[in-house]
Order: sequence, then C-alpha cells, then structure tokens
Amino acid sequence: MQLPARSTARALITATVALLPLGAVASLAAATPVTTPTGTTAAPGSPAVAGAGAGAQKAAPGGWERYHAQPFTAPAGTLCRFTVHSEVLFDQEYVRTTETYTNGKPKTQEFVGPLVVRVVNRTSGRSVVRDLSGRAIADYGRDGSFDFRIQGPAAVGFHPGDSLRPGFYVLRGEHVVRFAADGTRTVLVDRGTEENLCATLS
Repeated sequence: MQLPARSTARALITATVALLPLGAVASLAAATPVTTPTGTTAAPGSPAVAGAGAGAQKAAPGGWERYHAQPFTAPAGTLCRFTVHSEVLFDQEYVRTTETYTNGKPKTQEFVGPLVVRVVNRTSGRSVVRDLSGRAIADYGRDGSFDFRIQGPAAVGFHPGDSLRPGFYVLRGEHVVRFAADGTRTVLVDRGTEENLCATLS
C-alpha cells in the first residue's frame, strides 16, 4: 500500500497486502499464477486478476474487486527535498467492502494483494525497490476522515503539520494512521519501525 500525497481522504487509498518476495518482479508478473484472497488460483491476464475492463473488476469471488496502485511524482519540497517518483513494478491488489452506512457508502474496507514499487530520487537517479506488503483495514468516518489499520510493510507520505516529519515512509509492523478530513495524518499506534525513503535516497 502506498499513500503519497494530500488529497480528499477517500481518494488517498492505494493499498496492497499479502506477501511477495522481492526479486524477479518482471518474470513474476509475466508467468506466476496469482492466488486471489479467497484462494482461487488464476493465471496472469485472466479476468480474475487482470482488472482490464468492467467485467474483470468483480471477477474474483468473495466480494473482492481488483484495485490498482498508481504511480506518482511528488515535487521537491512536498515529501522530500528532491523530486521523488514511485513506479509500480508488480500489483495484484484487491479490495472489498465489509460494512456500509445506510446510504450505501463504505464504512469499512479491507485491502489485500501484493504491491512492489521502485522509488526514485529524480535529482540523483538513485532508486530503491520496496515490497509494500501487509494487511490493511480502512474505517471511514461520516466527516470524511478515516483510520487506516496497517499490518505492514506499507508506505505513507507525511507533510508539514503531520505527526511525522515530512517524508515518504515505509511502515513495518503494526500501525494505525488517522487521516483527518483536511488530509492531516496522525500516527495513533506505532508498534513497528519507520523508514523514511527521503533519507534512504539522499
């Protein structure tokens, strides 16, 4: 999962989770069968995993829908002192809504599925690859805020005014991050470690 830039709370979620070892990402994406969250095995490119088109979005059983991480570029000074770019190398994410409000909007959502990204310092060209795997549950408030319960690793961007100093962090272990309706981010539970990729790539 990676949550980079400030935005409307529910538009922030780019989630992942399940375990995927690093290495041979290209060959994995091309040749490895994928197991859906309900245990169904499908070949890459099949409707159950590809997510290419409206029919594929709900092909996985058990209420799971495909969810796709997006690459992003954060200008210098927003997350890091340099321009930072994240590109997706492998993504087989799923999301399901487990509870709704009376108006039908999600109250709780669960996110699973592997995500591997490359994060690049656009100034120096230095890059690192990170497996952002874990399990995440989002609890949405009526006011537009939400709490993200993460069993990491996962990546979250923090900005001035947030509870961590500005940076793009890989959170490992158990964390709960509250996203206020105005986009402010506060770590409520920290039972793990934090790697600031801005420091790693400096």
